[in-house]
Amino acid sequence: MRPTTPRVPRPLSLTKRQCELIVRVCRCPEPTKPQLAVQMHCSEKTVETHRHDVYRKLKVHSRTELVLTAIQLGLVQCPCAGKGTGGAGVAP
Repeated sequence: MRPTTPRVPRPLSLTKRQCELIVRVCRCPEPTKPQLAVQMHCSEKTVETHRHDVYRKLKVHSRTELVLTAIQLGLVQCPCAGKGTGGAGVAP
């Protein structure tokens, strides 16, 4: 049984698994493919495929762009939003 993942909006035809990958990437400082594969119960190749598809759909080219775009689209929340601290953390 898979652990439940947060319910997030799915813009741009993102699949549930692609949204799960986005949330996990945003929460972990430096996620590796092996770590993500274990967490998502899939192969590293599947993680790479999801990553590639997410980058293409969101038109991003780096993890930083992915995190910023995910915040802008409301897929994840910045815990400092509205506090004027300028931090880049991602809320759990």
